[in-house]
Amino acid sequence: MIKAYTLKNKHNIEVTILNLGGIIHEIKVPDREGNFENIIHGFEHIEDYINNDAFFGAIIGRTAGRIKEGIYTLNNKHYQMPAIDRGNGLHGGSNGFDKKIWDVKECPGSLILTYVSPDGEEGFPGTVEMTVRYTLTDKDELIIDYKGISDQDTLLNLTNHSYFNLNPKETILEMELMVNSDQLLEIDELSIPTGNLLDVKETPFDFRIPKKIGRDIFLEDQQLKNGGGYDHPWLVNGDVKLKLSDETTGRQLMISSDQPCVVLYSYNFPLEGHKKHQGLAIEFQKEPDSLNHPHFTTCILKKDEVYAQKTVYKFKVE
Repeated sequence: MIKAYTLKNKHNIEVTILNLGGIIHEIKVPDREGNFENIIHGFEHIEDYINNDAFFGAIIGRTAGRIKEGIYTLNNKHYQMPAIDRGNGLHGGSNGFDKKIWDVKECPGSLILTYVSPDGEEGFPGTVEMTVRYTLTDKDELIIDYKGISDQDTLLNLTNHSYFNLNPKETILEMELMVNSDQLLEIDELSIPTGNLLDVKETPFDFRIPKKIGRDIFLEDQQLKNGGGYDHPWLVNGDVKLKLSDETTGRQLMISSDQPCVVLYSYNFPLEGHKKHQGLAIEFQKEPDSLNHPHFTTCILKKDEVYAQKTVYKFKVE
């Protein structure tokens, strides 16, 4: 049974989480006039998330992003995960963490979600014990802490797949975006990283100085063509790795993370009944398909070692 849990802080910011996939269903924050709106794009009714092909708001695992042909080698053994996206593995397979019912424990200011992924699930070795903690602070921060431990060597590369829109009456194209990044991971026609790193300078992917998302998204560029817009991994630097701003509402979102990469997806291929570019998916993680590129950050979790990841979302209004 799908259940919703709501966190609320002293400034009346509300975050609603589902036990299905740990999905962030709503984040309600004020604009400069004090009007609260939900800045998460997803489904209106929680039952609709049962068929969530866009991965709205969900915990993604065991591996975020695409794996070429769903095939990888670990400890000289070959593994095959479901190849659900144009012949490639995507977001943990056909029945990943996003589709699981997680156990939820309510604590003051936070929710603790747990799930045990059995050995062999979706083509991944080892039984993995997962804990994801959502905390809403009185500093208007939403903190997501991820922890995992496995009884065998396995792959683990988690993210949250929420789509943000600071002015939900409009598309994301008028929002300003800053990404603290000098390099982009090149993708091929199937959105698989080639292994090449591209300098963002003088390309549509340079967001080091804030600019509107829609400024360059329709330019003639092979990488934009490959993704149908923005659907790419950036290598990120600094403390605040990303900032999103909306001039009309005054809302701002700053994100810090201990992850080396962010994948941004400008919702180029919307679900039926949804508008194109209605949300920006922001996915902090390790580089996708990293096992096939030795110079990427490893996503191997060794037996009995602890996987730990933290991402902080700071909400402001000006």
